[in-house]
Amino acid sequence: MGKHPRNVSGQRAGGPLTLRDRLFPGGLLPEHVMALVLLYLLMTWGVFFLIDAFDVFGVRAFMHERGITDPFWFHLFRQASLTEVLQWVALGGTAFAAGIIRGRAGLNGEGVSAGRAFWTLMGIAALLMLIEDAGDPRHRLTDYVTTFTGHTRVEEIGRQLVTYMEVVYFSLLAAIPLYAFFRYGLALRRHRKVMAYLLAGFAAYGAASIFSVTSYMNDWYIKAGGFVHRVLAAGQLYRVDWPYTEYHVHEFWLMDLLVEETIELLGAGALLAAALSYLQVLEARRFKAGRRPGPGSG
Repeated sequence: MGKHPRNVSGQRAGGPLTLRDRLFPGGLLPEHVMALVLLYLLMTWGVFFLIDAFDVFGVRAFMHERGITDPFWFHLFRQASLTEVLQWVALGGTAFAAGIIRGRAGLNGEGVSAGRAFWTLMGIAALLMLIEDAGDPRHRLTDYVTTFTGHTRVEEIGRQLVTYMEVVYFSLLAAIPLYAFFRYGLALRRHRKVMAYLLAGFAAYGAASIFSVTSYMNDWYIKAGGFVHRVLAAGQLYRVDWPYTEYHVHEFWLMDLLVEETIELLGAGALLAAALSYLQVLEARRFKAGRRPGPGSG
């Protein structure tokens, strides 16, 4: 059987409403994306405070009695965790939406042409960011550099080599979206919602990249993680210095995982919201064009 047609409000013209129709009338909108991201982060940070920091209901003590000492926040924000998987979904969705935009956007008018070019480049950038997030080629490269030079991250020179390598790496990765924005993106500035989401996404990923590149400088990640531990969590976190790391300690991981992954998820959600918002612009333009009276109409 075919799908039920939808009316102007986005609801089915016939048949009962599905759960998706009730949650997302008219389809998945940019506001829905950001609301889901914020709701998820509210829940995970709630777990961080209630269970890991203040042991509400004795959950942390119950886990420790059974030999499970890794905190919940570590499992929620570590590599390949649910938080990272959601980032992959958002970045993949951004690349997919960018492909749809390229297909739908015609070349009639400079604004549409610029939008098409911009989202083509942003789709490529989103795929590269997805590869970076899921495959960690940056860490492989820095491992090769430190191994080849005979230094480790424990040594000051080893940390400097990693920093220099990451500066080059992130500069190359950022070149595509930055070129797209300054070459074509400014033509989209009249679409305020699109630009707002784009700027939020750029700011979040820019901050996360700067944080990562400078994480070894003056041990500021450890100092900032100490602030999270002492002030935000009132010093109540169970301290775990994982033995399989040669340099990173508890405070470092609080920044590298909990804070940095939070920022990256916000950025990925904002980029997906921007792409969906621009699709709304194209749909509105197509709807408006379809209502224009044709030749010979009264």
